[in-house]
Amino acid sequence: MLRNNIPDQHLIALLKVYYGIDIHTVQLIVGGADMNAFGYKADSESNSYFVKLKYGHHDEINLSIIRLLHDSGVKEIVFPINTLEANLFQQVDHVKIIVYPFIDAPNGFTKNLTEKQGNSLGKY
Repeated sequence: MLRNNIPDQHLIALLKVYYGIDIHTVQLIVGGADMNAFGYKADSESNSYFVKLKYGHHDEINLSIIRLLHDSGVKEIVFPINTLEANLFQQVDHVKIIVYPFIDAPNGFTKNLTEKQGNSLGKY
């Protein structure tokens, strides 16, 4: 079983160093489709973020596809927040840190697409 070995305070420090974000709390989010990752909600004074800690192999082509869709104007893509060095993720030892805006809404595991949403998604 995958174990996360990054303490909360260390994660907060990493987000400050690599993303310039002043986080005051992080909370583990249980569930998700990626068995090689942990997800956190990270809160600053003014914003919340979804932080993904990805262990093991992470095919960077996935982020390249996300960038292509984002740059093509696909608004339904949640695009990662760049690091201070304008990267889509930060490698720290054996883990990749990927930060997204936090969306406080049901996810695809708990809510189905409407017919219109499914048709729209199929156009891409």
